Amino acid sequence: MLIDKIFLRLQYRLSMFSFPRPQAGLIFSVFLGSLLFLQLPLSFIAFEMGLPNRSLMLSVRAFTMLASIFIVATCRPFRLKPWLVAIFFFWGFYVIRLLLDIGFLGVHLLVPAWELLAWGIGSSLLPALAVYSISARTDSSLNPLGLIGMGVASLAFSLCSFLLNYNPFSMRFMLHDLNPITTGHAGASLFLISVASLCCPSAGKQSPQRSWLVYSGILLGILITIYSATRSAFATALLGLIFASFFAFGAKSGKIILLITSLVSGLLLLASRNLGVDDGLVHRLYTFGQDSSELDRIKFIVNGFKYWLEQPLLGVGFRTHQLMNDLIPDLPRYYPHNFLIESLMLGGLVLGGLFLLFVIITALTAFRLLEVSPSDLWVVLLWLQSFVYVMVSGHLGNVPFFWFSSAVICGRYEALLVREVRPR
Repeated sequence: MLIDKIFLRLQYRLSMFSFPRPQAGLIFSVFLGSLLFLQLPLSFIAFEMGLPNRSLMLSVRAFTMLASIFIVATCRPFRLKPWLVAIFFFWGFYVIRLLLDIGFLGVHLLVPAWELLAWGIGSSLLPALAVYSISARTDSSLNPLGLIGMGVASLAFSLCSFLLNYNPFSMRFMLHDLNPITTGHAGASLFLISVASLCCPSAGKQSPQRSWLVYSGILLGILITIYSATRSAFATALLGLIFASFFAFGAKSGKIILLITSLVSGLLLLASRNLGVDDGLVHRLYTFGQDSSELDRIKFIVNGFKYWLEQPLLGVGFRTHQLMNDLIPDLPRYYPHNFLIESLMLGGLVLGGLFLLFVIITALTAFRLLEVSPSDLWVVLLWLQSFVYVMVSGHLGNVPFFWFSSAVICGRYEALLVREVRPR
């Protein structure tokens, strides 16, 4: 009873700082833009200043976590929608399994438990809840131009820093402390948001200045995607382009899709002629299935599936770390680079089923969202990109993109439903 009173008093105090609904769109754009694009310029700033990138990013993630807590606390109370139930149960089971394994079963982890919790709860769950909170309050149209502007500024700064220090024809777009997968998917996100904004019905109403901003996003996004030589990012850019072509509105949008396809083909041709290094995109596409890293990931996924079959109901838990590490001792890894397989290994049919439920809820909501608001195509493209991403890279906590892009879809759909039933 005392805890309930304290919680209600705290919520009341925080509600006095709650931002009004008309400002939710602006807060949404700034917060989501930071989640999507801020890592690249910060990494290049750290590089230029000679600072340790990991320390800077930890500080940024801590600030993001605190901002997420504030946003969640100041928004209206959650209604237990299916998406919220799925994500709460998923991460709740994850945390319980982690604590049981290290506290009672003495399982050895390859990384500290606090780091897993910081990634999973601090960097994935809390920002996703914050994005859901804001997007569920934004019942007006979500204009992606602010996101495109942040993306263009962030990626242009990063590209300039890279060109001043490296030869783009002999090195992928990356840094020692910045994975090319991260840079490639940031470029792909900017590309997809920009393409979708040109395909929506309101594209014809944009001023010439805004149109040039969108075109800049398309060019810069696909350029960075290609020169990061990240196959998954390039694949998601192409898949998103194909998906957008099916939802293009009018003859003008069809011409735009054709123009963008020609641009992508031209940049690929340029890359094939000038980027003749072994880790260039064209070479990596040509040798698909032969690269040692691909074979290693296939080995991780196949063996991960076998380990799950040993204990299908509850999985092998966090013994996953040692099992994965023993597969290729010279390549220390504690996850199979596939969210579904990792969920099955960590929590069996329970955690794997919750992950599939989460995906199904998001996918169904995405189709409903497109039916009621075609201009939100860019939101759906972002989640499709993130879904492909997590099927080939990362572990459950270190790709927050997957979780908060899903939050945008479900929060946005709830906001539109509220607007429809609200008395006029």
